[in-house]
Amino acid sequence: MGSETALKIEHVSKSFYGSRALKDVSLTILKGEVHIICGENGAGKSTLMKIISGMYTMDSGRITLFDEPYTAEKPADAEKRGVVTIYQESNLCPTISVAENIFLHREPGNFFVDGKTLHAEAGKYLARIGCNVSEREKVKNLSTANIQLVQIAKALSHDAKILIMDEPCSSISEEDTARLFALINDLKKGGLSVIYIDHRIDNFKLLGDRISVLRDGQLIETAPLEALNKDDIVRMMVGRSISGIFRKTNAPKEENVFEIRHYTNKKIKDISFSVRRGEVFGLAGLVGAGRSEIVRAIFGIDAVDPGAETYIGGKPVRNGNPEDAIRNKIAFVPEDRKAMGFVPGRSIPFNLALASVSSLGKYFFVDNALTARKAKEQTDSLQIRALRENVNVRELSGGNQQKVVIGKWLMRDDTELILMDEPTRGIDVGVKMEIYKLIDTITGSGKSVILITSEMVELIGMCDRIAAIKEGRLTRIFERGEFSQEVIMKECV
Repeated sequence: MGSETALKIEHVSKSFYGSRALKDVSLTILKGEVHIICGENGAGKSTLMKIISGMYTMDSGRITLFDEPYTAEKPADAEKRGVVTIYQESNLCPTISVAENIFLHREPGNFFVDGKTLHAEAGKYLARIGCNVSEREKVKNLSTANIQLVQIAKALSHDAKILIMDEPCSSISEEDTARLFALINDLKKGGLSVIYIDHRIDNFKLLGDRISVLRDGQLIETAPLEALNKDDIVRMMVGRSISGIFRKTNAPKEENVFEIRHYTNKKIKDISFSVRRGEVFGLAGLVGAGRSEIVRAIFGIDAVDPGAETYIGGKPVRNGNPEDAIRNKIAFVPEDRKAMGFVPGRSIPFNLALASVSSLGKYFFVDNALTARKAKEQTDSLQIRALRENVNVRELSGGNQQKVVIGKWLMRDDTELILMDEPTRGIDVGVKMEIYKLIDTITGSGKSVILITSEMVELIGMCDRIAAIKEGRLTRIFERGEFSQEVIMKECV
């Protein structure tokens, strides 16, 4: 990292519908540094990045790029100046090749595309970052990690000087994350500046040089990462210490409320366990071990082989599809909330009511007044925050979207078991703490939770028992007094 300023942001402010999203923010990005931008959901991170990338215009302020005035009215303007953004959700076209994606709308040739040059140039950028995929392969056939690499290759083809990365590790394995970090550290040695957004504080020191913390639209502090520890960062983000981050005030009852026996399909083998009333039952394992497949089978999304048994309150029940599962008082918070958790183009009340339509009216009609009242109660209870009323859920922050997904099940009075698959993925530490508190409240009311998370500290902090899953099999169930990260992981690898 040098001392030359690559990007300078001075006194930038932005408002939406009368609400101030950014307030007089000033910071500098140095040439050849990885600069972490962090803060709670709603802190202003995304708004600032969208201004830099040309999706929003600022209300006031000034930005310079290598001492030259910088404005971008659209992302194409930013890319022409060498400011390229890689979003959490891929913006590549899945049905065309890697090479075609890298040079989309910039294909070499005059009247016709020069295919030979297209593939040769794409191959150079892929080789530069060590991406071993064919430039002729369709993007839809790539792994999530390789899609990230192709997006980086595309950014470099724009002669990127500033690379903005928004949650690049949210959907890839630890091994792929390590490779990505090594690549980022290599690119910054060549003078590339990286603005990096992530909710995993433990990742920051693995690649970051400096960190800027936003809270309520204002810059709280910019500091070298080497001078801070995790508790310092959390305190700046949320205004309080990390101590007591996991809230667990309840112990489960001895009563078994749910049990599965001999659950088997192509992904899982002879899975059997029970869940107690008021318990948080965790599933630990590596990516691909079969944890998600277990809860998908419980909710009836994936079929299980004949011989599988499900018991509710000690009585056998049919559980062959999601309708059966809901009838059996089971709820599901999926890993991919955007694909399976809500309807993005509809309002918060609409989404909160999705799982309760049959109880919100009579015959074929929904009682709109009742729906609005119950949705308002749920919105207030979960502190779901939006800039304006009737906003579509896709416009909410990731943490508020997750609250909507959980809230739709809590609107049902009969839910007894909630399956939660990565409920804190891609959300900031402040909302994580709210979800930990919510899980504690849920179990305190007598409901039970089956929890999947890739963060072992969450499992150990929140669970009463943890089942280790390895290659589709349950290897051991740990009681809370036996919890140890090393011992649990030994059963998973």
